Amino acid sequence: MRLERYPEPEVNLQAWNAADSYLLDWVAEHRTTGDGPCCVVNDSFGALALGLVKAGEQLVVSWSDSWIAHEGARANAAVNNIAAEDVDWVPSTRTPSPPRPAAAFGLVVLRIPKAIDQLQDQLRRLAPFVGPETLMVGGGMTKHIHTSTIACFDDEIGPATTSRARKKARLIVARVDPDTPRPDADSLSASGRARIVGPTGLTFVSDPALFSSTRIDRASALLLDAVGSNINWEPITDVIDMGCGAGVIGLTLLERIGRLAMTFTDESYGAVESSRAAWEENLAAGRLDQLDHDPRFIVDDCGSTIADASADLVCINPPFHDANTRTSAIADRMFANSARILRPGGRIVVVGNRHLGYHSTLRRWFTTPTVIASDRRFVVLSAGSRR
Repeated sequence: MRLERYPEPEVNLQAWNAADSYLLDWVAEHRTTGDGPCCVVNDSFGALALGLVKAGEQLVVSWSDSWIAHEGARANAAVNNIAAEDVDWVPSTRTPSPPRPAAAFGLVVLRIPKAIDQLQDQLRRLAPFVGPETLMVGGGMTKHIHTSTIACFDDEIGPATTSRARKKARLIVARVDPDTPRPDADSLSASGRARIVGPTGLTFVSDPALFSSTRIDRASALLLDAVGSNINWEPITDVIDMGCGAGVIGLTLLERIGRLAMTFTDESYGAVESSRAAWEENLAAGRLDQLDHDPRFIVDDCGSTIADASADLVCINPPFHDANTRTSAIADRMFANSARILRPGGRIVVVGNRHLGYHSTLRRWFTTPTVIASDRRFVVLSAGSRR
């Protein structure tokens, strides 16, 4: 099967890893095809979901927090002559359930996430839809599987065992314990979100899948301090919080300047929903009651669906990891799309670790960047549109 990363293939990175291969081999050995629907969790570009369809599975649900992972899987389905409709693509903002009349999944194949809170949340939400006959197997690279990972399966599903390592990957096989207490499916919230109160009193709604899910990260705080004293806000109306996460940057700017038309965009379904929930909560609490515009909330790849020349300012705290892989590709797409989105005279403001060298990268698309704030770890850069 041919698989490529999305939206652009990368020469040094592949669209699957050893854990994907190990998981598919284990399923081929232990699974009777067609013995109940299967759920794939945290798939990356379709390696697992499409692999199971190729192996003969008829009812496959792919549950992910990543819009890019789902879009990449659909693109790879077309390359491999697989109908994208053969898979039910479920975002993390919904809890997956087996197609009726099945009451439980016959198979759950899970790529183990890096964050233990995200794993715990996913297992808790899956628990009402697994039973004693369910085969549940998780896989990941050995360096990311710890005793706490195994304990999480033990606590939420039932007794778990680990496999031998193979090509630096390892599996966790969990047996569903009918005596383990489980929540009723109807009682589950959309996710295990927590509330964080920011320094100005705004409430932010966190999500287990998000970076810095339990606090306001220092980089975003530095960017907000910088734009407050270094940006001329008089000509600015349309602002993009790109890679919005929990919406810290965008909501704080809305609190300061209520006339802004703010767009929150992220490739994480959970991030965009967290930003929306935080806006609604702060609006209800009277902290954002002087807004001139309702904000927009968009799930896409680095603002890919936002119109050309439609914004005056783009604020970004770019990630430099894609899951467990370090890459500059995400930041590059953010910068390229920002150059397209900005109007003549518009500006981009970026915060990042000093060693990432964004000042050199930004010159490809913008005027010479200016340092508007810095500390020992981070630097905030501002650059103008070349239009």
